[in-house]
Amino acid sequence: VASELRLLEYGQRLRHARRARLANEQGLGAPLWSRVAAEGGHSLQQPIGVLEAGACADIVVLDPDHQLMLGTNDPNTALDALVTGGDRTCIKAVYVGGELRVSHGAMHGEADIRARFSRHALRLMAD
Repeated sequence: VASELRLLEYGQRLRHARRARLANEQGLGAPLWSRVAAEGGHSLQQPIGVLEAGACADIVVLDPDHQLMLGTNDPNTALDALVTGGDRTCIKAVYVGGELRVSHGAMHGEADIRARFSRHALRLMAD
């Protein structure tokens, strides 16, 4: 997601010949991430993209020990760092619907998922 947001910002820079086109007083990362998350939820007609009662708890946890995150003292500067130069290695965990799905780049239950996929793929190829 960070690279897509970065490209969105770069495209606006080129189009308007101005830096930080999508930034506001909170910086670049936080407002951009919030807008994209909220609009994604709206377009899917799902209660996602916001932290409030009744919404799904889809959460990305940044790794404060990642070299890019060092010196980011608040969530806004951490999201600025993620959007302007981060990648998936900056992400410590991902929760979907409140359940931990990815931790340090590894999907929970990955071995089981791969095994089930292999069984189904072999069965399909045998038919």
